[in-house]
Amino acid sequence: MTRLEEKKKQYPPLKLVALFVAIAPLLAPYGVAGIRVNWILGIACVLYSFLRDRFALVVETKHYALLLFMAALTVFSINGLVILQTKNALINSLIMLFVVFWFYASAWRLTTFSYVIKYAIVIGWICVAFSFYQLVVTAAGGEASLGQLPFFNVETGWVEEHWGYRFNSLFSEPSYFALYLLPLFAYCYRHKKWLHAIVMLIGIVVSSSSLGIVGAIVIMLFEFLVSKRGRMRSVLMMVSLVLVLILLYLLFPAVQEMVGRTVEKLFKAEFGDLRLFGYFSMYRRYAPKELLFGVGMNQFKNYMGQQGVFVYNYSNTLVYMLLQNGLAGLLALLGYLAAVVKYSAKNKTVLFLIPFLLLLVLDYAVFSDRFYYLLYFVMYYKYKDSKRENDADESPVCNAKCT
Repeated sequence: MTRLEEKKKQYPPLKLVALFVAIAPLLAPYGVAGIRVNWILGIACVLYSFLRDRFALVVETKHYALLLFMAALTVFSINGLVILQTKNALINSLIMLFVVFWFYASAWRLTTFSYVIKYAIVIGWICVAFSFYQLVVTAAGGEASLGQLPFFNVETGWVEEHWGYRFNSLFSEPSYFALYLLPLFAYCYRHKKWLHAIVMLIGIVVSSSSLGIVGAIVIMLFEFLVSKRGRMRSVLMMVSLVLVLILLYLLFPAVQEMVGRTVEKLFKAEFGDLRLFGYFSMYRRYAPKELLFGVGMNQFKNYMGQQGVFVYNYSNTLVYMLLQNGLAGLLALLGYLAAVVKYSAKNKTVLFLIPFLLLLVLDYAVFSDRFYYLLYFVMYYKYKDSKRENDADESPVCNAKCT
């Protein structure tokens, strides 16, 4: 038995920390007095972890590959310190790279998957209900609430309108809403919790996020092919859902507009090219040294600004890693992803690996709150035939009583 397992038996899991892990993606845009809410909660987790472990820095071995990946990006970013006129942004990015990791690594050690999934499903229900409110009010010609939480300051961008019937619920963007629901849908679908699964799937459809809809389809196909039981019931549920959606499409013009917008995002070239290729053409402007090591963590826009070129920070993670950290950074990312895939295959969490990889292929979100939220499901879910067995295996309290 490892030292970490002994500590898990000695200290019961904290439900409040599970709530933080579950709600962190929703709180990501908010701050208090210029400090991000998630940073405040993360600092509390780190301090408690230090006190519990007598100020020892404890990292689970499953995260060594991520630490090595971050260390490699830090080394490659030295080139940015040489070529950039303004270096403060790069230094801050590198510091926060490790600080945010420590927030989540500490929180994950203080709680269990069984608590996190329970809170996340409740939050998912609330968010889906609010998205329905937005849909109904907008379809009736009214102006629905943007879903911003009171008492907090919005520190990042926010979708200012429900354009094309894309609804963000309580998140800053519709795609963030869909990404939050995807692992919950995967969990409920695998454990045959059909009501929860249907609600989460409906929320993904209402978001009109192409990333979310593609992810849900891939999850259903994967689980149908892998699962050995409940296939007929699963098929009946999906056929029933499709029939209901067709009926809604025929009866309500608002649903027709929402579907049309989703199809446009999925198949129109200008949307697909931007997500798949982004600013890849800019990479050819780099000098040989920048081709290899890039221009520094999160400094692509800064570097291009020095050249008199304005760009948006929008592309997928693969392209953006190439632009930020060069060929060396891209290879480091692929090496880390190979380690995650190997861990996922060994621990039977491939179902949760699907939304994680889709996020990286279709969006830039590495080291964001969404990145860590999806990574949590990949690294901490334990495959069992039933939820009861899964919860018992995950809970150190149960393990302590049963051994």
